[in-house]
Amino acid sequence: MSPSQLANSIYNKYWDGYIPINVEKMIREMGYQIQESNEIDCALYTVSNEEIIFSIRKDFSSKRKRYVLAHLLGLVLMNIPLTHLINLNSFSPSQANSVDRKAQCFATCLLVPKEILDLM
Repeated sequence: MSPSQLANSIYNKYWDGYIPINVEKMIREMGYQIQESNEIDCALYTVSNEEIIFSIRKDFSSKRKRYVLAHLLGLVLMNIPLTHLINLNSFSPSQANSVDRKAQCFATCLLVPKEILDLM
């Protein structure tokens, strides 16, 4: 499934009908935790039971939080191994760019779905 198809699937299943798209609510409805941090910009990590936790900088604007959370959600749902997320140096630049482009596509399609654009 392409990043845009995956985003559309998530949008159709979890969107509450309000704009802006509430990515944080979607993530929590999927059973993931979100923690705010003063020390790092963003991260994904697992705890002992392999539960994925999203961590995001507390002082990000609401718009930036939505985008970063959507980007991280894309990485999780596209099954990018967390070991690669923790150490992107293990990727070649073209692989890292490919992963990032896919997550950016997912985030953009989730936050600005075609259905909403067509209403404008």
